[in-house]
Amino acid sequence: MAAKQVYEIVEYVESVHRELEAILTQAREHTNHYQWELAVEYLRQRETNTQDVLKRLNVSTRQQVLNSYIRYYPIEIEKEIQQRLDRIRGSQSFDPVQEVIGIKQQLVTLVSACNNSVSLPDVQQLFEEYAEYERSQLQRYGRRAVELKQEYSGNGGGQT
Repeated sequence: MAAKQVYEIVEYVESVHRELEAILTQAREHTNHYQWELAVEYLRQRETNTQDVLKRLNVSTRQQVLNSYIRYYPIEIEKEIQQRLDRIRGSQSFDPVQEVIGIKQQLVTLVSACNNSVSLPDVQQLFEEYAEYERSQLQRYGRRAVELKQEYSGNGGGQT
């Protein structure tokens, strides 16, 4: 494990989202419309979430939190995420819903591991709020996937 500052972790999570959005944009023509629509909808919410979590931090401690070090950063989880991104990049045969769910779950695992290796309450709050929000979104996302699939199947299906 390596050490990283909180702002680097926040930037990494954001970069994974941007990369996933770029991959989905390239894959649109090879993907079922409902899968693509749902995956993109879910990813677009992430920016608001990250900004909301940062805004809830005490203004006087925000910079201190972002500059704090996570002593035992789980680099192996980051490598697994990167391998997954590399595997789907350029692929025409992946399920965007499952890939987004899988990568988001890995990000929650990464943030939770960071949270477990820090003792500063404000940093813990940041990581806990992010992880909790993502867990709730994953549940909502799963329900929405079922709804969209049923709706899409009821309209004749096919790629658009």
